[in-house]
Amino acid sequence: MSVSTITKQLIEDVDPKTLILTKNVRPNGLDEGFVLDEEFVSSIREHGVLQPVIAAPYEGGMAVLFGNRRTAGAIAAGRTIDVVLRDDLTGEAARIITQLVENMHRQDMRPTEIAAAYVQLALDLGMSEEDIAKKVSRDRGEVRAAIALHSMPKAARDAVDNQTLELDIVVELQEFETDSKVYQRLLDSIEQGRNIQYAILDERRKKKARAEKAQIAAGLKEAGIVVIPHPKALGYGSKEIRIDRITDADGKPVTVEEHESCPGHVACIDGAYEPKAIYLCCDPKAYGHAFTGYYTHKTAQEEAEEQQERQRKAEEREALSVAAEVRAEFIVGLCQSKAVPKGAMRFALQTLFANGVPEAQTRQALVLGYLGAREAGGDPESTFGKKLTRIAEARQPLVLLAHVAATMETNLRTILGSRLMPYGVQMGISWLEFLAKQGYKLTEPETALLERLRQHVAEWEAEEEEGDDDDFEDVAEDAQDADEPDDGEQPPADPQESPVDQPAEADAEDDETDRDAHDSQAHEEDEDEEADELEDRQGQDDQADADQWEAVYPELADPVTAGV
Repeated sequence: MSVSTITKQLIEDVDPKTLILTKNVRPNGLDEGFVLDEEFVSSIREHGVLQPVIAAPYEGGMAVLFGNRRTAGAIAAGRTIDVVLRDDLTGEAARIITQLVENMHRQDMRPTEIAAAYVQLALDLGMSEEDIAKKVSRDRGEVRAAIALHSMPKAARDAVDNQTLELDIVVELQEFETDSKVYQRLLDSIEQGRNIQYAILDERRKKKARAEKAQIAAGLKEAGIVVIPHPKALGYGSKEIRIDRITDADGKPVTVEEHESCPGHVACIDGAYEPKAIYLCCDPKAYGHAFTGYYTHKTAQEEAEEQQERQRKAEEREALSVAAEVRAEFIVGLCQSKAVPKGAMRFALQTLFANGVPEAQTRQALVLGYLGAREAGGDPESTFGKKLTRIAEARQPLVLLAHVAATMETNLRTILGSRLMPYGVQMGISWLEFLAKQGYKLTEPETALLERLRQHVAEWEAEEEEGDDDDFEDVAEDAQDADEPDDGEQPPADPQESPVDQPAEADAEDDETDRDAHDSQAHEEDEDEEADELEDRQGQDDQADADQWEAVYPELADPVTAGV
């Protein structure tokens, strides 16, 4: 607008109460919380309003455009005021724009106030961002950012006013306005004081990755491949498994192309920032695949079977716990017998030689309990020593039996509560069989346990034999390969040998081989005879030992019933 078209009129000594105060783009007397300080009012009272206020015709009166604070001060001081009436600013848009141009260069004009004025022009008066930018001589992007700022949370607006958030960042935020979730995450980042530039960059990378994932998924679907969401805990419990872990019957890895004919052939997209397709089998067990590594996913049937097995074990432990109380009474009677049971010393010595005596406080307590020497709060070694002095020398082997019994009972507890190991299983079998020979009637849970332990031993022996057979076959194949000549080549014939001499020499070598074989067989037969003879002598010695023990302990001739 040119200067020649501006019309204005100075009106002096106007009663400020007759003027209409309007909402200004800057804080004024109409703004909530505005307070006129007493020094400002006193100055007007003494000197009057030195600078005229600017007003425009409005509803038959004059509305203040610039000078709302001075007008309010004049009213409070009871002084008149000079007014410059601008006929060219009768429109609301013109009024706001004029106020903006007047005040935007001032330092106390906050960005949020400018934004509010832009919003009033855009929403209330229907001006476009481009028109506003031209009227106030600002960049269109700045106007757009300011309008966007006006609708942001208070924390974001305060950050811009406090200059901790640049208006340029607000412009960058606008690219996410169409995605409400992302936009809200960024606003939350501002409110929580996080690095907004990092958050924007991170969201851009995610946005790019989402576009790439969509492109990859479209390509997979076009190829006829089912795309599934990325399985949770893939490789750590998911039903799905990567194809690079699947093998054929010979253990050879299966390729993606080979697996395409499987009904479970699917794909998912992995990678937060650099997405790629991962090919899977959605149910390798159902489709009969073999695979490498661990696979912990359980089918519904397997879960039910495991639950049944856990229930069975819990019931077994409860039953065996009751049986252990009955067995303990028998062991106490056995270890406190008047005579040493037959076979007890031999069993104890064999057990100690094979397994030793473990160091454990629980073992000491069991030993003392079996011997009836339990003393509350007493020193175990002292208690044991006192008990030993009261046991006749002829019955002291029972003390050794108590030690072995403690070891065996501790072992039973161990194998019931942990993974079965061969040596522990063998100990459990020998202990239960020994008790049965001594007259203890195994309870039903103990009988079932003994049968299960024997079954484990049989399975381990079968696996060991199978492994030995495989080793033998490998050795035989290696020997056969060594005997076969390479590429059908024959060793060159010695030109000095005649056709007649060669067969004769070969026959001589065969005869020598036969003689060696006959000598070796005879030597083996002699060794077998010596071994049988040694075994007979050892059997006689064992019987002599048994007779000697029975001579020392005549009561060994008959088994002793517990508690006798």
